[in-house]
Amino acid sequence: MNFFVKNRILCTRLISIMILLLVLFTSHSWNENSFWDMSIQWIGYGLIVIATLGRIWCFVYISGYKDDQLIMLGPYSLVRNPLYFFSFTGALGLGLASENLLALILIMMLFCILYPAVVDEEESKLQERYGQLFDDYQQKTPRWIPSLKNFQEPEEYLVKPRIFFKAMLESMWFMWFYMILQIIEQLHHLDVIPVIFNIP
Repeated sequence: MNFFVKNRILCTRLISIMILLLVLFTSHSWNENSFWDMSIQWIGYGLIVIATLGRIWCFVYISGYKDDQLIMLGPYSLVRNPLYFFSFTGALGLGLASENLLALILIMMLFCILYPAVVDEEESKLQERYGQLFDDYQQKTPRWIPSLKNFQEPEEYLVKPRIFFKAMLESMWFMWFYMILQIIEQLHHLDVIPVIFNIP
């Protein structure tokens, strides 16, 4: 678990590649033209859009400030870990958009089992660094589920464009991954990529 905390980005990318390989050579057993198929596609896409915009919103506030101060405005006034919240939302969206039950289960396991340890580690460091300020923030702001109770959005906020632009591009990977899933699905239909087995 400590290894994952220290190398979470690398581990997440490796697991993402494994899930992509799973989606590449498997498919689902239900009808492509069914209401169910259309519904999970659109719900998945909607969650991916929310996740992408949400992560960009977070980076507006933390780009260039993350290591200098405790950010408590915007999405950080809704929930203490908005980046992880929106990442979970996007991962759930990708799991649904993949139309692959096993991929969805693996994605949810990745977040629900491993990422709480990452948050524990990060919040422990914030508590050591900011002390009572973080304690007060922790008491009024939920850890996982956003709440509008203490929402604060300033009229103006200084954004550091170079750092923000790089972070914004990073936020787009949910959309790129969704497009890859759509390409894979079309290649399955054209029999370019073989489906080794169907997952119920």
